[in-house]
Amino acid sequence: MIFIITMLGLVLVSIIISVIRRHAAQTTTNQLIMSSQLPTNQAMRYAQVTLPELFDQSQPISSTLVANVWGHGVMAFEFVFDDLRMANQVTAMTELEVTLNQFATQNNLIGYQGLVKPFKVTDFWQALDDHKWHIDITYIVNQVTLEYTHDIEKLNTRA
Repeated sequence: MIFIITMLGLVLVSIIISVIRRHAAQTTTNQLIMSSQLPTNQAMRYAQVTLPELFDQSQPISSTLVANVWGHGVMAFEFVFDDLRMANQVTAMTELEVTLNQFATQNNLIGYQGLVKPFKVTDFWQALDDHKWHIDITYIVNQVTLEYTHDIEKLNTRA
């Protein structure tokens, strides 16, 4: 009987510890998301003003976390725009990335391991159903996000 009570107690303690660890990890991840999403949104607002030939300045800027396919902690945010004005999508992506990283330089934003260009445009596409433009921006602030950007670059070079 004492053995059964002891085992039940150990199982209960293990469950409590597991719940506490999971909550702590989730809290840390949420804090990382919030501390990464704000400067990413600010950088896109800067790009919207700096690149009026691409963006409609009246459209508000907000982002959502990209689906976590590669793992937790990937700081990739999707922005959706009703319309973009561009002659060449590759040129627009390049100009956008340069502008985002200008914002980073001006605001002393440094990425993972001292990366001076912490923003990367990882996806830029137009939906067929509603014709809205989707732009994914990573803010490389940790190893997982750096690996994600490398994986996306590999996928894009194979396409």
